[in-house]
Amino acid sequence: MPSSEWARRLAESRTLPLHRRDERRAILAEQVGERYAGCTFEGYRLDDGPAQAAALRRVQAYVDALADEHPGNLVLFGPPGTGKDHLMTAALFEAIARYGLLVCWRDGSRLWQTLRESFNGDASAEHRTFRLATNAQIFAISDPAPPKGEASRFFADFLQRVIDERYRRRMPTWATLNAEGAAAERLLSAPLVDRLRDGATAINCNWQSYRKAATT
Repeated sequence: MPSSEWARRLAESRTLPLHRRDERRAILAEQVGERYAGCTFEGYRLDDGPAQAAALRRVQAYVDALADEHPGNLVLFGPPGTGKDHLMTAALFEAIARYGLLVCWRDGSRLWQTLRESFNGDASAEHRTFRLATNAQIFAISDPAPPKGEASRFFADFLQRVIDERYRRRMPTWATLNAEGAAAERLLSAPLVDRLRDGATAINCNWQSYRKAATT
């Protein structure tokens, strides 16, 4: 008998028929949008030497380890344009294909906009988003830093509640961050970054931006 919620739900999802996995892939493709809908490990460009190749191998190894009892979080950090979201999205599609997992992807700026609706009369927006984020076997968030400056207390508290709930249940949270260390703590709050990185597979994607390379 599986000894944790993660192990129990993993055992259930692995029996998911192919058409249900296809449905989950289609939902993820809609969430990530056209830009990332076709992301795969095979399609990840290795233009900047051994560091990129090592990062790819670590993410692939992490996906292999999802079969473990407690896989922990996954955090990809580094400058914008280094392929962090490609790697994370490819890993999500792989997790569905191999394990049938229920995943939920959110872009940080759009999440911020959704939560603002709760200030404009839609009190259900926060509850609905919290339920989706905490019910998924994997919750993945792309750059949770708010679009302008530091996170508001409300936004930081919401993310903290999501991550704390998932941490309590030992369900993995994935994130890409365009900042690290003190800069990330200033944008999001030190407790939130600390909880996100606690026991996580943290990968430094510190190489040249694809977008900068394309303009040179």
